[in-house]
Amino acid sequence: MGWSSKALLDAAGETPLAAPIQIDAERLPIYYGPLLADVDSLPDEESLLSRVLSAHGLAVAWITLDAFGERQRYQPESPQDPVFYLRRPAGAAAHVWRLFRTRGEARVYMAEFYGRDPAAADWAEALPDETYGEMIERRAIRA
Repeated sequence: MGWSSKALLDAAGETPLAAPIQIDAERLPIYYGPLLADVDSLPDEESLLSRVLSAHGLAVAWITLDAFGERQRYQPESPQDPVFYLRRPAGAAAHVWRLFRTRGEARVYMAEFYGRDPAAADWAEALPDETYGEMIERRAIRA
């Protein structure tokens, strides 16, 4: 969970929630791509990154529009589905996101979805960790 959510929960309870590990937000790359739209409806990055971490993701890409500028339609099958919807509260547009649990998964997906965008391939290649477990092992700050 993000710091603002934790502060609200801590204020409502008698005992502050323990945070056994922390991941700095800049350790979780977000790819927005060249067709980013409806920015007023984008979720707060803290909310987005909390969703990604809760699903054991190490990075996330905005995939609301496809390569032709058409809005994606997707029906997630479970909370573990790597594709999900998230938007700012009261936002007019829902955004579709794809989380990645491994660098290899990101490479393949980004090549297929953003094939003509060399920045997408570079982004996937530059992910700092190979897996979620490696990210936690290398980058988590333990209490």
